[in-house]
Amino acid sequence: RILQPVAYALAAKSVLGEEIASGRLYYCTAAGGYEERIVEIDANARASLQAVTATIDGALKDAFLPAAPDGGDCDWCDYRRICGPYEERRTALKTKKRIEPLLALRARP
Repeated sequence: RILQPVAYALAAKSVLGEEIASGRLYYCTAAGGYEERIVEIDANARASLQAVTATIDGALKDAFLPAAPDGGDCDWCDYRRICGPYEERRTALKTKKRIEPLLALRARP
């Protein structure tokens, strides 16, 4: 869920040609506590980003990008007005077979 610093670091490495040791997240709101979090760019971070891109690539190849919010995701989503307030409940009733790659990705540590 928090791979933005990893993606940016790997993009910076590609442009600059140098290893990047870490990335940062800044929570610039009172709700976020104005915190800064350091994200190490290690083998695990790279593997997580690779798993995400492989899952997205598979979904694009299959032309299957369904709504599949995880518990509580809709509470913070900017598109709630479009989907409506019951998207999590509606999609929870559907078979999980086609979204197994997404569920496996979410189960990663």
